[in-house]
Amino acid sequence: MSLFTVSQSADQGVLVVGGSLAIENAAEIRKMLLDALEKSDRVVVRIAEDSEIDLSFIQVLCAAHHTAVKTNKTFEMDRAPNAFSRAVQDAGYRLFQGPVNNREGTCPRVTGGDNE
Repeated sequence: MSLFTVSQSADQGVLVVGGSLAIENAAEIRKMLLDALEKSDRVVVRIAEDSEIDLSFIQVLCAAHHTAVKTNKTFEMDRAPNAFSRAVQDAGYRLFQGPVNNREGTCPRVTGGDNE
């Protein structure tokens, strides 16, 4: 079971995701992220504690971040559970702390949750 909710304003879109954040939901998550980036200057992703995460979710987040960089928008994550940290490390990525600097080509930085 998956949970995806979006709250949107002119300046910020918040996407809350949970459940199975895996290949079977990657296209839907991608679409929601692109919609949020199109409608807002800042997008924040919150991951539920009980999420199951695989490499495809991390790749979708990285692609969304690169889209944000190209369009001079801000993309952030918060409330990242331990499952996200494990998935990132298992995939060979690194976690970064603090806000995203849109001039850098790195993948999203975790700004809250278990990674602080």
